[in-house]
Amino acid sequence: MFWSGRNIHYHFTGEQGEEFRAKRSRSRVRGGRMGEKFIKCISIQQPWAWAIFHGKPVENRTWKTDYRGDLLIHASKVFDYEGFLWLLNHRSLVTCLVPGLNAPDYISGAIIGKVTMTDIVITHPSPFFFGPYGHVYADPIEFKTPIPFKGKLKFFDVPDELLKGVL
Repeated sequence: MFWSGRNIHYHFTGEQGEEFRAKRSRSRVRGGRMGEKFIKCISIQQPWAWAIFHGKPVENRTWKTDYRGDLLIHASKVFDYEGFLWLLNHRSLVTCLVPGLNAPDYISGAIIGKVTMTDIVITHPSPFFFGPYGHVYADPIEFKTPIPFKGKLKFFDVPDELLKGVL
């Protein structure tokens, strides 16, 4: 172990080093406690977060990522009114009626479900795709009980113990 500025660096060699690095990468994520597990999450404005669970296969972003896998959907506290009008004008694209503007279906400030992120694209046949990048989602599961949680920009980590009894 050696010290450089504010960081402590561990130097292990051989099997001991491989085991330490593997354990650390699996169980520790930015500020987490050793042994704590996390699931990635993304915050999305309403009504787009609602639409992901009702037929929207792609989420528009300005940034790329290499991440693929399970992803929690957080409904942000911000509501996109122009997006709501777009959704009303394209209601045939969703699997059910678009809720009214003040409907309780537009939950905010909470994790509302889970998807699998399968790809990132620069073109997509869905009318929901505006670009420049599209995060492609599959297998949406909407939670019966939303989990209050503070959202963040880009991907953020949510302790998986928060999801006990939900998944």
